[in-house]
Amino acid sequence: MRTVRRPQRLRECLQSLAVETFRNFELVLVDMSGGLTSTIVEEMRECLPALRHLKLNGARSRPAALNRGIESAEGNVITILDDDNLWDPDHLGNIVRDFNDADLVYKVCASRPSLLPVK
Repeated sequence: MRTVRRPQRLRECLQSLAVETFRNFELVLVDMSGGLTSTIVEEMRECLPALRHLKLNGARSRPAALNRGIESAEGNVITILDDDNLWDPDHLGNIVRDFNDADLVYKVCASRPSLLPVK
């Protein structure tokens, strides 16, 4: 997930992930907010224990920020979520279900790509 100076949007997005029914996920937060979100991230750590907070100096392009997050991820399935989007509680569970035994899964959520497999 990437965020740029939108703390309230980030809070809402993190809250949507906190109620996700599939709990075995890592969240890599690429933060270009210059410290504006640190309090929110710390408040949400209890609900999102596998949250990795990458603080970048200055804004980066969307592709550059996503690449930084993907490079830091440890899982073999990558989903993309920006701070101004919310997921339904069963979103990740549906992705994992569809991903099993597939070579490629591509889902669209709110007309945006939401899954890029990394192998």
